[in-house]
Amino acid sequence: DWSSDVCSSDLLDMAAALSGRVAGPDPIGRAYALALQRPPSGRERAAAQRLIDVHGPEAFSRALLNANELIFLD
Repeated sequence: DWSSDVCSSDLLDMAAALSGRVAGPDPIGRAYALALQRPPSGRERAAAQRLIDVHGPEAFSRALLNANELIFLD
């Protein structure tokens, strides 16, 4: 439906912006710090690096922005 298309488009824009903002020596650590306010675990860092290697940094940013930890309110 229309709303999911808009959300999808917004998410892609946000992922591109995050990806550009964290480009540099430690994009994974920087992205976690900005999005989740914590460093990634070793396992998270390894998974993120594999995702970046296979699908690129924007795919990693999209995955991080879709993390339950980011969108779940307690």
